[in-house]
Amino acid sequence: LQAGSRLNNKIGVTRTSLLGGVCFAASVYFASFQTTLLPFMLIYSLAFGVSIGTAYTAPMVAGWSWFPNRKGFVSGCVLAAFGAGGFLGNKVGTAIVNPDGVQAVAGAFPAEIYAKFPSMLRKLSGIYLALLILGSSLIKSNPASLAAAAKSSSGSAKGGAATSMTFGEALKSKEFALLWAMIVLSATAGLNTIGVYKRFGQTVTALNDDAYLSLMGGLGALFNGLGRLFWASMVDKFGFKGPFQVSVAIQAVMMACYRYAAQSKFTFAVATCAIFSGIG
Repeated sequence: LQAGSRLNNKIGVTRTSLLGGVCFAASVYFASFQTTLLPFMLIYSLAFGVSIGTAYTAPMVAGWSWFPNRKGFVSGCVLAAFGAGGFLGNKVGTAIVNPDGVQAVAGAFPAEIYAKFPSMLRKLSGIYLALLILGSSLIKSNPASLAAAAKSSSGSAKGGAATSMTFGEALKSKEFALLWAMIVLSATAGLNTIGVYKRFGQTVTALNDDAYLSLMGGLGALFNGLGRLFWASMVDKFGFKGPFQVSVAIQAVMMACYRYAAQSKFTFAVATCAIFSGIG
C-alpha cells in the first residue's frame, strides 16, 4: 500500500495500477511453476500481496480526487470490488480444477485434482492480466485536483506551514502503533477464516461438499465486498470508532460460535459470511 501511494504521486494512477496489475498476474503465473513451499510462498504470498496492494491504491486515490467529501464511500466501493472479485475468481478456478465436483475424502482430493492446480493458476493469470490492462486504462485522476495539489506543494516548498505529518513521523507516533495493533488483531479473525474455512469444512460430515464449500468461498467474497462498502459508508456518517467497535464485536461473536455453526450448512454459511463481511 505504501509503495502504491508513493508511485501514484510519481507516475500517476494509470501507470501505478497497470504496473501493480502486471506484477500481480505475473506472480500468479510464476508461482504455478514452483514445486517447493518456500519459493511458492515468496511468489504467491509476498510478491502477490505487494503487487495487489500497489494496484488497488490507484483507483482509491483517483476516486478521492473526484469525490473529496466521500472518501470512505469511494474506498468502500473500490474495496468492495476487490473483495467481491473472489466470488467470480473462486467459481472460475473451481470450474477449471474440479469441473466434475469431485469430493474430498478425509480432507484430501484425488491426485488428478492437484495435478490441475498449476494449469489453473496459469489460466487465471491470463484472465487477471486482461482485466487489469482494461481496468487500468480507465482509471484517471481529476485534473482540477492534480492542479490544486501541485499548487499546494509549490506553496509548501516556499515556506508554507506543514498541515500533516510526514510518513516517518506518522510511523513513529503512538496513534499509528495503536491503529496498527487494532487492525492486526481484528483482521486476524477474518483472514484466518478465509484461509481455513474450506479445510475446516472438509473435516465435518455435514459440510464436506466441494461444490458447497466453493460456493461459500464465492459468497464469502461477495459479503466481504458488500461489508467493505457498508462499513466505509458508516465511517463517513458516524466516524471511525463506533463502526469499528461494532464490526469487531460481530467478529468476536461469530468466531466464538464458529465451531457450533458447523453443525449445518445454513448456520455455517451465516457465520462465514458474517466473518467475511466484518473484515472489511
